[in-house]
Amino acid sequence: MSSYDVVVIGGGLAGLAAAHLLVGRGLSVALLEEQELLGGRAATTTIDDTEVDLGAAFISDFYTETMRLVEELGISSSLIRRSQTAYVIRQSRPRAIWPAPRLVGDHALPMFGKVRLMGLLPTLLRNWQSLDISDLSKIVDADHETAAEYARRTIGEEDTEFFFAPLLRGLLYWDPETTSAAVVWCILKAFVGSKATYRFAGGMSDLVNALASNINVSCQASVTGIERTTDGGFIVKSSVQAEESLLDSRAVLCAVPAPAAARLTDWLPRDLHRFLESVTYSSTAILTYRVKADAADYPQGAYLFPTSSVTDLSSVNPLYHYVDTQQPGTNVGTDRLLNVYLSDQAARDYAELPDAELGDMTLKRVTETLKQSEWARGAELAHVKRWQGAIPRFNVGHIKNVQSFSAQLPTLVPGLAFAGDYIGGPYIDGAIRSGVQAAKSLLDYLSTGS
Repeated sequence: MSSYDVVVIGGGLAGLAAAHLLVGRGLSVALLEEQELLGGRAATTTIDDTEVDLGAAFISDFYTETMRLVEELGISSSLIRRSQTAYVIRQSRPRAIWPAPRLVGDHALPMFGKVRLMGLLPTLLRNWQSLDISDLSKIVDADHETAAEYARRTIGEEDTEFFFAPLLRGLLYWDPETTSAAVVWCILKAFVGSKATYRFAGGMSDLVNALASNINVSCQASVTGIERTTDGGFIVKSSVQAEESLLDSRAVLCAVPAPAAARLTDWLPRDLHRFLESVTYSSTAILTYRVKADAADYPQGAYLFPTSSVTDLSSVNPLYHYVDTQQPGTNVGTDRLLNVYLSDQAARDYAELPDAELGDMTLKRVTETLKQSEWARGAELAHVKRWQGAIPRFNVGHIKNVQSFSAQLPTLVPGLAFAGDYIGGPYIDGAIRSGVQAAKSLLDYLSTGS
């Protein structure tokens, strides 16, 4: 049996950020990751000598904890400014809806619809000081209706259908009916103030590899249980590449998605365990296609879809290094790559469909939906990545539940911490922030014993 100060379970960005901080403070740390590669939902693969992100793909300038970490790790030079342009498909054609000046000049909404969007402002201005994507607890008292209820009440059905809901589903894989309006307000404020979005030159693996460089990592390590010892410590049971392992630790940080955390800690007090069981995730599937390099209509931004009329497609996304570095018609080689994202419902409905059939069906739906899709003719499926748990849902009441869970845990189970975007907030910044906060709480515990 090996002994450590802290065992971190989960090698996604939350676990990596936590382990990085703990190791930097001189603690002995073991990180266990079930998959073959680190990164979790910040996964990068190589297709045709091109790095393709298959989960989280960008960071924005309001990702304060992530930007601080990038600077600390010395990888700022890997950041490349990325287009933020987004279109909604209306009457089979892409119409610009973001950034806001593009919406004003295009035909995604009629003039009256554009004016109605101003209905979002009173709520945002009234709650402005409380809208903080890095601390959702500030808006907990206003968390009492869904995004769908709020949008239809303030901006009407048409604006919800062709602006509000496509942005929500296309960027977060959420639907308005199960998403808290208060969380969306925080996101809107963050994007309104954002000046830049970035990608990494080598994909999100640039950040993953930099974080992991000084950590004792065991991949293909399946954790089968966590037990408390009589002296207040923990025993972590795992199978590392088919070999049983026991790790003794003074503290444990559980940085896996909530359903997996619930399975490992079924001995928790009922209220704490009920919270973990209550967290649900949206799903998606990301299909990467090879398309002809000279296709005149290769998307120059994300294509989003109205939610009621196009139920199975979430977005069509170019690979942004083509958009950011190449002009249409220039020589970029034989092929380009492009990602198509399925909606939550479609990913669930077609979960058992073989990759090749899913690829053919998705391409057919794209060509039926887009009047101009020259790139889709002759496109070839290159890769499929399915995410059963893409992003946790932040439904009405979730913020309050997180507050209660986080307040009770240190007292009821000292030495145990949890991290993940379901605790810290949406986007990779929420995952990283939660990892850093969990690590700091364990540092306090290990130094004071409480």
